[in-house]
Amino acid sequence: MKQLKEDQEEFVRFTCSSSTSLSLTPAPPAKRSGHPKVQLRNFEQDTIRLTFHLLLKDKIHPTVENLLSTLLSQYPEFPIQSITSLCREMKALGFKYRNTKKAKVLMDSVTFQAQRTVYFRKVDQLRSNNSILHYHNETWLSQRLAISALLGLNGFHLRSFDIFKCDEVHSMDSNHFVVWMDSTASTLRSEHGKTTKIAIIIDNAK
Repeated sequence: MKQLKEDQEEFVRFTCSSSTSLSLTPAPPAKRSGHPKVQLRNFEQDTIRLTFHLLLKDKIHPTVENLLSTLLSQYPEFPIQSITSLCREMKALGFKYRNTKKAKVLMDSVTFQAQRTVYFRKVDQLRSNNSILHYHNETWLSQRLAISALLGLNGFHLRSFDIFKCDEVHSMDSNHFVVWMDSTASTLRSEHGKTTKIAIIIDNAK
């Protein structure tokens, strides 16, 4: 189950469709009644959500049946082994049946949602390990100056602030960036000591 802990993050609540499709619709969390036979941990609940969205990504309309089949094919020891139990758990997570054949439902990119899930899961893991986080971003001043900076809980990290003169319009030199990152990592290590866990989160701009 190690893979579950690394690849999932909690989504907004969603509604399920009828036996032909499930759709994304905010819904209030359902209250559990009685004592369910299966008690899932957070990352196991996240697995249900993530698998649901991966089916959508593959252009497969999720149903309880094919969702359970996919879960068990990927994780044979998953705590839920029956359609009844999965249906009960999905209701508890806020999923809801709804017919959408005659209505268009606006949905965010499933690929983006999956990537965001992985991102927030990894950030949470870093925070739980007491890592010091610094977020990197870059911008430009006029057409020739590229600015790289780190932002942490205490604001900008001024010692690593860098202004680079580009050879072309809005074109950062990769060699310069690598040298700057190496110098910045060394600076952070000297500030926080050898044993402190430090993470630099780099933006994924294209």
